[in-house]
Amino acid sequence: MTLGEKITQLRVEHNESLQELADSIGITKAHLWEMEKNRSKNPSLSILQKLANHFKISIDSLVGNENASSIQAYGREFENLSPKSLEVLKKMAKFLKESETERTEETKKE
Repeated sequence: MTLGEKITQLRVEHNESLQELADSIGITKAHLWEMEKNRSKNPSLSILQKLANHFKISIDSLVGNENASSIQAYGREFENLSPKSLEVLKKMAKFLKESETERTEETKKE
């Protein structure tokens, strides 16, 4: 899902018009429309933050990076592990990735 599609989806879910959302985050209706149509290629971090705050979500969720928060949380959990435990985790991750790749390839063959 593109950023524009995500903004549109959230705006519709919140029953807001383009004008209402634009007014609440301090941009023009035209600029918001361009963002929803993916014509505004590089929205400012400030606008992304205002949109995320408005919809009460993270910027990661807004831009389609929902897994980033959980990955960071796991990273914090691993910080205090011993080098040996970290090595075990790396091996497990490699095994899981290889297994997933094999399943994907088998599914493509079917």
